[in-house]
Amino acid sequence: MNCRGPRPVLCFLSNLLALLGTISGVHGASGLTEFPRWDSSKLEGTGDAPLPFVTVEAFPDLEMDAPIYLAVVPGAGDNVRFLLAELAGKLWTFVNAPDAAERVLFLGLGGGEATGSRAPNKLPIRIIAVAFHRDYPRDPTVFVSYNSRFDNGERINRLSRFQVSVGDPPRADRETEEVLLEWGGRGHAGGDLKFGPDGFLYLSTGDGESPGDPGNVGQTVDNVLGSILRIDVDRAGKATPYRIPDDNPFVGMPGVRPEVWAYGLRNPWRMTFRPDHEEIWLGDNGDEHWEMVRRLRRGDNGGWSAFEGSHPFRTRTGLGGPVRGLTPPAVEHPHTEMRSVIGGFFYRGEKFPELRGHYLYGCYVTKKVWSVPVDGDTPGEPRRLADAGLQVVSFAGDGEGEVYVLPLDGPVLRLARPSEQQVYRPVPRLLSETGLFASTAAHRIESGVIPYDLNAPAWWDGMERERFFAMPADASIQVQKKPPGMPDFDIEAAGTRAAGLDRWRFLGGSAFMQTYYLPDAKARGGKRRVETQVSFNEAEEWHFYTYRWRENQEDAVLVPEAGETRKIGDREWRFMSRAECGACHTHRSFFVLGMNMGQLNRDFDYHAIGGSKGNQLETFSSLGFFKGKKLPKVRGEWPRSVAPCDESASLDERVRTYLHVNCAHCHRETGLGGRAEFQLLRWLTLEETGAVGARPVVGLPGVEDARIIAPGQPERSEIWRRMATRGPGKMPLIGSDRVDEKGLELVTEWIRQMGKSK
Repeated sequence: MNCRGPRPVLCFLSNLLALLGTISGVHGASGLTEFPRWDSSKLEGTGDAPLPFVTVEAFPDLEMDAPIYLAVVPGAGDNVRFLLAELAGKLWTFVNAPDAAERVLFLGLGGGEATGSRAPNKLPIRIIAVAFHRDYPRDPTVFVSYNSRFDNGERINRLSRFQVSVGDPPRADRETEEVLLEWGGRGHAGGDLKFGPDGFLYLSTGDGESPGDPGNVGQTVDNVLGSILRIDVDRAGKATPYRIPDDNPFVGMPGVRPEVWAYGLRNPWRMTFRPDHEEIWLGDNGDEHWEMVRRLRRGDNGGWSAFEGSHPFRTRTGLGGPVRGLTPPAVEHPHTEMRSVIGGFFYRGEKFPELRGHYLYGCYVTKKVWSVPVDGDTPGEPRRLADAGLQVVSFAGDGEGEVYVLPLDGPVLRLARPSEQQVYRPVPRLLSETGLFASTAAHRIESGVIPYDLNAPAWWDGMERERFFAMPADASIQVQKKPPGMPDFDIEAAGTRAAGLDRWRFLGGSAFMQTYYLPDAKARGGKRRVETQVSFNEAEEWHFYTYRWRENQEDAVLVPEAGETRKIGDREWRFMSRAECGACHTHRSFFVLGMNMGQLNRDFDYHAIGGSKGNQLETFSSLGFFKGKKLPKVRGEWPRSVAPCDESASLDERVRTYLHVNCAHCHRETGLGGRAEFQLLRWLTLEETGAVGARPVVGLPGVEDARIIAPGQPERSEIWRRMATRGPGKMPLIGSDRVDEKGLELVTEWIRQMGKSK
C-alpha cells in the first residue's frame, strides 16, 4: 500500500529552464492554460514485424453475450446454420452468412431448474461444450457439457443429452435432458466434447484441484478427473447410461476408471482430432511456468502433476497409474509468452493455402492466435499468426474448413489478410530515442509531456514511481460515462456510487510512461532508476515496451520482447514481457489503468514544466485535453478516490478502493480473473461482488472450508490468503514479489470488523 501525500516529480533546474520558453499563460489553478503538444513521430510506425493475419468480425450485426462455443449444425449441406453457446447457459442458432442479424433460441439452460440426481433449483449454469450426435439429424440429439455451483460451494459437472426437433430452425427440448455423467471438483473443469472418427464420444476433464494439485489427482486414475474419457453413447451399460468401449486402454484394470482414454492433464481446454490420424490435439493450461499444446494417443500419460509439460513439477511424486512413461507436449510456451492456452483447430480451408496442415490455437490472456505446422510426427516452429485483441476462448471450423475465433468478451472473429502490409521501423532501442525525454540522464521530459499522479496508486513492492503522459496535437481524451459491460444508467443521479465510474479513452498517438526507483544511498537523490515502462497507442492498437536503466543512469535499454529477470540489489527484478503487460492493460480498462476522475482529482505541483500547484483535472480541462475541450462534471463535483492510508475515510471505502485498484482490472466481468466468479469493482455493492461467503473455485491448499471473504475470519478468506502468499497462487498475479504488509493489515481489520457487524 503506497501511503504518501502529494509529491512533486523529480526535476532539475535545467528542466525548468528548457521549458519556460515554451509555456505561456500564467493564470488558472496551476498557471497552465496553454501547453505544447507532443511530437509522437519517433514512436509512430515502430514496432515488431507485422503479423501475417488480422482478425475481423465475422457476423457484425449479430448480438451475443460472452460466446463460449461455436459449431456447425449438421445437415442441409453442413454449412448453412451455426450453433452459438453463451457462457451463462443459452444456446442459439443463426444462418451462416456475413450479414446474419437474427438468432433463434435453440436451448436455454441458464436461470432454469437444473435436473439430475443432485440438482437443487435455479443454479447458475456455465456452458463448457456442445456436440451434435455423429448421425445427426438421423439421430436428433445434442450433447452439452456444463457445470453448476451448489450452495455449499461444490461444483458439479455434467454431460447431458437433449432431444432436438429437427427443423429450420432446430430447437432442443429442455425437458428431455438425460444426465449421462456427473463428476465433482473444486477447481479446473477442463472441457470439450468431440465425436471421434470411430463414432465414440470423447470428453476432456480438468483435475478439479487447487493450484499445484496438492492431492496429486493428475496421477490418480480411480476417478474421471484430469483425463480424456471415451464412451459409447448409443448403448447403455449395466450401471451407466453409456457403454464402455471394449478397446479402451485400461478396461479391466483394477483401480482404473474404464472410461479413461488418456490421463495426466491439468485443465485440457478445447480439443480436436488431427485429420487422418488417431490422435487428439488440445490446449492444457499450466500452473507456474508453462502452457502446453498436447498431442495424445490412446493410453498416454501427460504427466501432470509430477511434470508441468516436460518439466519436473512435484519432485517427490513420480508418475502414477498404469502408464509410467511421460508423453511430453507437442509444443510448450513459457508464461513470459503465453498465460492461458486455448486449444484449437486444424486448418483445412481454401482461403489460406499456406495454413493447410497447421494447427491453430491461441491464448486467453495475451489474446494472440498462434499456429504450428504439423507434418508427420514432428511439429514445426510455432509462430504468432494474429492479434485478436480480445480474450480468445474457443476456435471453430465451418463446413469448408475455414476457421473462426471466439473471444469471451467480444464478437465471433475470422482471419483475414491485412488490407495493406504495414512496414514497421524497429522499436527504439534506447529510451532517449522515443521522443519522450529531452534528457534521459537528467530524467528531463520532452516538451509536450506532462507529469501526473494518483490518489490511490497500485501496490508494486513499495516502489517509488513517476508518471507521465503525452498526446499529439490531433488527439484528445474521450470520457466514457460508464464502464464497458455495465448496464446504462444515469450517472448524474448515481450519487456517491458515481465515483470512479468514468473511463477515459486515449486516442491514437497517445503515450504513457512510468519510471520506477529503488533506494540507493550512492545514487543522486538517494535513489536510482530501475526501469521505465512505455505504452503507446498507434491506430487504436496499444504497444507496451519496457526499458532497463543502465548502471550509469545515462539511458535505458529496451528489454527483449519476452522480458528478462536480473538481480537488482537484493531483489530478483522482473522486467515485464509485452505479453505480461497486456494481461492487465485490456480493452475493459481502455488499456490505461488509473486514469479517471477519482484518481486524478488531486493537486499537483507543475513547477517543473512552468506552472504552479493546482488541481490535475482543472489543469487538463483548461489545457483542452478533453474531447469537447471541457471535462464534464458529476452533480457539480468531481469524485475523488480515497487513498487506502487516509484514516479520515471509512475503513470500507479504503479497502474497497484498495481492492479495486489492485485487483479489479482482472476480477471483473470477462477479466483475467473472471473464472473466479466474483468481481471487486468499486462501484458494486459488497453483495453484488459475489465474494462474501462464496467458496473459491480454485482455492489455495491448507484450508478445508475457505471462502473468498469469510466475515470475521481473515485466515479463512481467500483474498487475505493470496495477498499474504508469494510464489504460486499469489495475488496480485503480476508485478509483485513482496507482500504489501500495510495493505494486508488493512484488509485484515476490514474482514474482522465485518464479522462483528453480523
